[in-house]
Amino acid sequence: MLFNTLRYYWTLWNWKRRAHKRQRPHIKIGNLTDFFRQLNEADVKYIVLRWFDCLPLTKDDEKKYASQGGDIDLVADASDLLKLCRAVAAHPGKVKLDLHSNRLVLGTDIKRFTYYPPVLCKELLDTRILSSDGYYRPDDRHYLYSLAYHLLYHKGLASGLPTGFDDLPQQPKESERHAPEATLRQLASAVGETLPEPFNLFQLHLWLKQRGWNMPLDLLLRWPNPHPLLNHLYRFESQRLRQDLGGRQNLCVYLLREDAIQANATEQIINELRTRYRILDTVTFTPEQQDRVIRRTRGGNWTKRKQIRLFLPEVAVVCQALVPFTPIDDEAVKSSGAKSVNPDIQFKHELRRKLIAQFPDADEFVHGSDNDIESMEYIEAIYGDDGWREKWATFFPES
Repeated sequence: MLFNTLRYYWTLWNWKRRAHKRQRPHIKIGNLTDFFRQLNEADVKYIVLRWFDCLPLTKDDEKKYASQGGDIDLVADASDLLKLCRAVAAHPGKVKLDLHSNRLVLGTDIKRFTYYPPVLCKELLDTRILSSDGYYRPDDRHYLYSLAYHLLYHKGLASGLPTGFDDLPQQPKESERHAPEATLRQLASAVGETLPEPFNLFQLHLWLKQRGWNMPLDLLLRWPNPHPLLNHLYRFESQRLRQDLGGRQNLCVYLLREDAIQANATEQIINELRTRYRILDTVTFTPEQQDRVIRRTRGGNWTKRKQIRLFLPEVAVVCQALVPFTPIDDEAVKSSGAKSVNPDIQFKHELRRKLIAQFPDADEFVHGSDNDIESMEYIEAIYGDDGWREKWATFFPES
């Protein structure tokens, strides 16, 4: 017992040390059956993400699994990470555990992004089921969505699935241990879903969009492990949005989080925005609008440092710059020098500094789009794919 306690504090210290360096924790465990039992008894909210038929639940299987370089992907609620750390400390072994959570804590993030957007993490954890082998996993529908997301956005060409782009040919899978297409088709059949035909990664992207399970546009551009497929998907989406813009420029959408509203900072924020922008509309979200926005904008902005829960957007302010400027290239919004060439980013950072000076807890009270393409995506998320055109006509009645 004393050894496990000491090992727990050492493990936790190591996780924090690595997180401070923006590195992920190195975790290896053993005796998985007992490990999951301890998690269940401690009411840890977690799920094993995928490939359940390969889980090594015996000592011999663990040894073979580790020797073949296998790892287990697990998502846990951030509020339960300390309890999970105790279970890790009590179960040393050789099986690699790739730990993720729904917040940017203890190194469970991928370079300041959650593995799945926080809203999708919550959905996975809220719909989990207990397997016959004693561990929690996604239900079949959410396993289908999350596995498709993983293969499409995380693996890309390495998934071994056809791409749907002529200039991105299909590549061999990284591993022959799994059958991704067969698994997706089996899951789809089990839950009454129909996968897209022709079956390829591009069509899978459109299919996930219909279900609110796609990677947000602004995350496609910023995902820290980029690959060619993400670039192609972003190019497709940005071309569509550029057509919807119809030549309009210098738009910006600011999203005010619930903590800004609770601090009574709304009026001050809007007054600051008026110094640079023409206010086209101010929207207080319905639950439906809020759900669309958090699914279609990158999730890191809905978390708050050192706090567990989400701080969701409640108000949107749709703007257009009073003084026209030359829009920057899409790629430039993610560069380290974006602030120096993008007046919207400059203004956003200055606004945040002003708010922090007046409101000590104003840690990213406000999130703003960084270019016209992102602004158009936010506008369509706010008003819906069926309603944004009507609202657009009120912004620019002469068009």
